[in-house]
Amino acid sequence: MPESGNTYKIVNHKNGTALDLSGSDGVSVTGWDSHDGDNQKWTLNEEDGLWVIINVATGKFLAPEGGDEGNSVVGGEEPFQWDIRNEGDDEGLWRIFVPHSHLNLDLDSQGEDDIPAGARVQLWGQWAGDNQVWRLEDGMNDLIHHLPYSELSK
Repeated sequence: MPESGNTYKIVNHKNGTALDLSGSDGVSVTGWDSHDGDNQKWTLNEEDGLWVIINVATGKFLAPEGGDEGNSVVGGEEPFQWDIRNEGDDEGLWRIFVPHSHLNLDLDSQGEDDIPAGARVQLWGQWAGDNQVWRLEDGMNDLIHHLPYSELSK
């Protein structure tokens, strides 16, 4: 399981893009080419077996725009709890579900095999697609580069 309070980059298993909160509108969440920006870093906090996912750059919460299949996932103002489950036997792969639901984070492939950077993230019913599977990469190492020198020496 992830470590509560740790910061991660959430990377799609199918195309390697990172969960990215738009720097333009501060709301849209897409799969984007991985970079060192804080808008691609997310702090995961466990609460009673569920997880709140918070963007490092803005403090916004990863949340669906509604509870239906096809609803976009966005940076929201209110906390939302997610159910993070291991994908099969692979310890490094995860699915991120709406609790008590078959709906999980889905990088919108629009039925195509090749998913371009900038594809929106949505809720979709679980199926065997790798566009619904995510890796949690340590985001703390990248954060060190953004701290002032005075903070590093503490």
